[in-house]
Amino acid sequence: EMIDGMCQPIIRRRCPVGTAGRYPDCFPIRRRPGLEIDPDLLLNPNILQQLVPRSQPRLQRNPATDNLQ
Repeated sequence: EMIDGMCQPIIRRRCPVGTAGRYPDCFPIRRRPGLEIDPDLLLNPNILQQLVPRSQPRLQRNPATDNLQ
């Protein structure tokens, strides 16, 4: 295999542990359905906001505006 004009040995990449298939078409092996964490959930900022405690907005309140209610 030629890489940057130099002959390199062809490295057969394998799928990571816990996945099956042939690289790069790897897919997770489902041992126990429902316990895997979907990578899309980790990238979704809305999910992270749901995990944050709801006490933060209370800390940002201005005491002067509380008297207006």
